[in-house]
Amino acid sequence: VELTAGETYYYTVNAEKTEDAEFIDFSLVINHLVPATGITLSATEIKGLVATYETITAQLLPENAIEEEITWTSSNEDAVVIYDTWDNGKTCEVKIVGGGSSELTATSESGLTASCTVTADQLVDIVAGEVHTRYEDEGYEYTYVFTPEESGTYTFNFTCVNSYIDWIAMYDGSLSWLDSPSGDFQYEFTAGETYYFNPEAYVDYNQDEGDESYISLAVLKLVDAQTLTVSEESITDKVNTTHTLLGSFWPGNAITEDITWTS
Repeated sequence: VELTAGETYYYTVNAEKTEDAEFIDFSLVINHLVPATGITLSATEIKGLVATYETITAQLLPENAIEEEITWTSSNEDAVVIYDTWDNGKTCEVKIVGGGSSELTATSESGLTASCTVTADQLVDIVAGEVHTRYEDEGYEYTYVFTPEESGTYTFNFTCVNSYIDWIAMYDGSLSWLDSPSGDFQYEFTAGETYYFNPEAYVDYNQDEGDESYISLAVLKLVDAQTLTVSEESITDKVNTTHTLLGSFWPGNAITEDITWTS
């Protein structure tokens, strides 16, 4: 409330004692509020993974500053977007939506500003036909970024040494959720589109001390199968015996197909 110097004001406090209380105890604190002179943020730099959320808080200065609403803007919405705000704008939640950085600016009603840089961190570009290895000392919180040159079906094959992957969050370029495989997978991708993969990966602490821990990923474009071969062309054996036949496609990077058997 705004008060005038030299004027006398009266306030009536209505208090009611609870049934088992012996007396009423309360306090009244009156602070003289002043116009805000600045804004301080909980962080000036934040790094996070694509498709994750970060929270930033703002505080008007000094502590007894008159309340003002705070609004937030992002300088690069291809990298970071404002997801939600609350508490009169004092708390802001942002979502990292792509590679790069963005400067988030908090602005008060009186025009005071403060900024924080948010950056998509630990981006690992992957290329079909190459093997990409991530070692323990680099950290297992990272994002694979894949932009295929050709449309088609690709296989993602992981090799985990003294490490393991619980599951992988897959997103398209607009961060729409695609799938969450728990390991090797095949998926159809569109040329020129960007896809993001956040593996939930961990070190296997059952390893012996000094053993190397890493995760390797090989990405390969699959092609239509050209031939199908079986493990045995002919079998001669006694009656009532069983044999197991295996069918395999050529080339080795052929798209997996169901095989039916007839006699």
